[in-house]
Amino acid sequence: MATVFALLVVLFNVALYGDRARARAQMPAGDRDHPLGLVDVTWAFAQECAALAAVILLVPAGWLMPRGRSARGTRGPVVLVPDRGLNAGSLWMLRHRLQRDGWGPVRCFTYGPLSVPVEAELDGLLAALDAARQPVAFVGHGFGGLVLRAYADRAPATHHGRMVTLGTPYAGAAEPVRGSRFDVIAIHSTFDARVAPASALHPGALNIQLSGVGHHTLLFSTRVYQLVAENLAAPLDKLRSCPATLA
Repeated sequence: MATVFALLVVLFNVALYGDRARARAQMPAGDRDHPLGLVDVTWAFAQECAALAAVILLVPAGWLMPRGRSARGTRGPVVLVPDRGLNAGSLWMLRHRLQRDGWGPVRCFTYGPLSVPVEAELDGLLAALDAARQPVAFVGHGFGGLVLRAYADRAPATHHGRMVTLGTPYAGAAEPVRGSRFDVIAIHSTFDARVAPASALHPGALNIQLSGVGHHTLLFSTRVYQLVAENLAAPLDKLRSCPATLA
């Protein structure tokens, strides 16, 4: 059973990255990201397979995980929003690291039925904040970043803070967040087979581009977590759009 599961994960990613390679080949040469070497590609692909397997296996654990921890850290509350189709289990490592480093309470947003529109999901996110009177930090993965983006436009004036998104498909068309209550940091990778680099850029945000990190690996990578932690801890101010490439 374990062998079959591992094989299915690998085949799924082979198909996904095959589509990515074909799409990349059709791009003008000047728009293509710098290709990774064979060793780096093999290692990044293996990590993404392991990460995908982990988030699938963590789904049952996510059903049992409480939305928030009673222990309060000294660095403020954090709300985590998973990718669509996943739950709090996929955020286990990120949650653990944030709590270890003094953030708290750390709450996980839970999606309703797939038929429920994004706008309706926002009520659950607002409820998770407990009418916070201090800056709240937010981290969204994939589609979770779009939920945060919609929340930022509708949030009450009392809610402000910083948002970090990981591999969110903004499709290059998102407008800057209205007002100045939120700083937005959009982290994405050129190795993400589910989100094209151009689609992950957010106007008015600090856009941070990585290489060699897959869509689900973003949740487990030590390098990515360091970026998340550094940006959550930085003083609050309005960030300028500043695309950056990190090796």
